[in-house]
Amino acid sequence: MPHGITVDDKLHEGERFVSYQWEKPRTKGGPRKGLLTIIQAKDGSVRAFTDYNGKSRTEVEIIEYTPGESFKGHFDNFMSYTEFNLKLAGDKLAEGSYQLIGNVRWPTTGEIVASSAEPGAVIPEPTGGYPAELTEQEQSLILGGEITVWAENINTQTMENRIWPRSYAIAERFWSSEELTDEASMYKRMRAIDNWSEISLGMRHHADSRVMMQRLANGADITPLLALARYTEPAQYYARNWEKWIQTENHGDLYNQHERLNRFADALPVESYAVYAMNDLVEQFEKGDKQALTALEQHYQTVLNAATAAEPVFAANVASVDTVALTKATSRLLK
Repeated sequence: MPHGITVDDKLHEGERFVSYQWEKPRTKGGPRKGLLTIIQAKDGSVRAFTDYNGKSRTEVEIIEYTPGESFKGHFDNFMSYTEFNLKLAGDKLAEGSYQLIGNVRWPTTGEIVASSAEPGAVIPEPTGGYPAELTEQEQSLILGGEITVWAENINTQTMENRIWPRSYAIAERFWSSEELTDEASMYKRMRAIDNWSEISLGMRHHADSRVMMQRLANGADITPLLALARYTEPAQYYARNWEKWIQTENHGDLYNQHERLNRFADALPVESYAVYAMNDLVEQFEKGDKQALTALEQHYQTVLNAATAAEPVFAANVASVDTVALTKATSRLLK
C-alpha cells in the first residue's frame, strides 16, 4: 500500500542541506531533470530525497556520501532501479557523474541551486508534490494489482522471456506481507519456480531463447553462446529502444513493430543470475572468505572461454556480427 513520504524532508535546527539541480540526457526525447537534496543532522546522520522529473518526492537510500566529494544512493521509480553516482566538485557535478537506470549508465550534469552555505536559503518545494497516502477506508477499496509488460519491440519469440520468471516475484509481492523483504531469498525461490514452470507448466522462455541461439549459430555449436548468455544482460529500461531510434538517418525506422528481433540481445533473459552470484562472491571475499576468490576466478574463466569460442560464431551471421564487439570487450576485460 502507498505510505506517503518515507523521509523527513524538513530542515530542523542545527541541520544543514544542499540541493542539486541535475539533468540526464536521453537519445530520444528531451532530457530528464530533477532535484537531489541531502540533509545532514547535528549527530552526523544523513538523509536524502529527489524530485525526479516532475514525479512525487521520493526518499533516496544513501549508500555512500562524502560531503563535497561524492554521493551514491538509490531508489525505485517508474523506470527501474535508479542509482545516483555523483562526483561533487565545488558547486557543480563533476565529469564522470552518472545515474544507473537498471543496468545502464546515463551521464548526469548539474549544480547546486540551494544550500545552507547561502544565508536564508531554503529547501526547494517539491516539483511533483508528495506520494499518495491512503486512509484505511481507501485501502479497503484496493482489490489487487496487475502485472504489465511495457515494450514496443516484442514478438511471440521474445514475449515469454520478458514475462517469466519476473512475474512470479511480482505476484508474490502482491500476496505476501510487507515484512518479506529478503532479496537473496527471493532470487533463490525464483530460480526454483523458474525450473518448475518450464518442466511442469511448459513455459517456453528458455526453449524460445535456445531456438534463437540456434538460428544465430547457423549449424555451429551453441554451447559458448548459451554460456556467454548466462553472464550477459540486455540494456534495460528504454536504452535499446532509444538506440534503435537513432540508428537510422530517418530516426525511428528500426523502432516499430516490423523490426526483426533476431539478435543475441533479443535472446537474453532480462537478468543474470550468474552476475548476482559473482557479486555475492565479491562480498564474501571482502568479509575474509578466501575460497570465494577461487570461485570468482572460475566464473571469469568461464566467461573468457565462452567469449573466445562465441566470437567466430557471431562473426559468421549478419544478425550477430555486431555482437563481436561484445566478445572482444569481454576478452580484453578478462585477460
